Amino acid sequence: LHGSGCDSADWDAVITNLPPGLRSICMDFRGHGASASPGQDLSLDDLAGDVLALADHLDLRNTVLVGHSLGGLGAMTAAPRSSRVTALVLLEGWTSARAEAAYSGDRLYGGLDAPAIRRVEEKLESTRRRFGPRAWERLIESCGGFDGASYLRQARIPIVEVYGDLGRTPDTEKDLGIPPNSWISLQWIHG
Repeated sequence: LHGSGCDSADWDAVITNLPPGLRSICMDFRGHGASASPGQDLSLDDLAGDVLALADHLDLRNTVLVGHSLGGLGAMTAAPRSSRVTALVLLEGWTSARAEAAYSGDRLYGGLDAPAIRRVEEKLESTRRRFGPRAWERLIESCGGFDGASYLRQARIPIVEVYGDLGRTPDTEKDLGIPPNSWISLQWIHG
C-alpha cells in the first residue's frame, strides 16, 4: 500500500528483490496511479475499505499488508476489520500524524538527488490536482485525525515497524508513540 501521491509502481524495485514464489499484489488507492479520480470526498476509512474489498474479491488468506506512510495508516485501519490480515509491515507507517515530528531536520527525501525529488513532487502535485482541492484536504484531514496507538496496543498479529534513522534524535523512538506490545518489532534502516 503506497504513500500519498505515490502509486503501485513505487513498489517495483522492492518486489523484484523479494524471494521467488512470493505472491505480491499492489493496488493504487483511489485517485492515485491508474485508479479513477475519487469524484467525491474520500477518507482513510474509505481507503481501508477498498483494501479489504480487494482482499475479499481475490479471496486472499494469510495476507501481510505492507504499507508506506499513508499505506501504513490504511493497513492499520484495515487490519482490525478482517481476519484475512495476519501481519503488518509498516514503513514509516506513523502511529499518528503527530509521530512525524519525532525527527529533526530535513529528512523527507533522504539522500535522493534533485531530479528524483522533482519527480516525487510532480507525482504528488499531479495526484492532488486529480482530487481537487477540497477532496484532497478532506483525505489529509482524515489522516490527521488518525491514531493507531489503541489498535497497536491490543494487536495480536506480527507487526514490523520500519523507520529510517536519518534525523533520529534521542527521543525519536518515544515520540513515534509505538505502544509496548510483544507482537511489534521495530527496525531501523541506516541512512
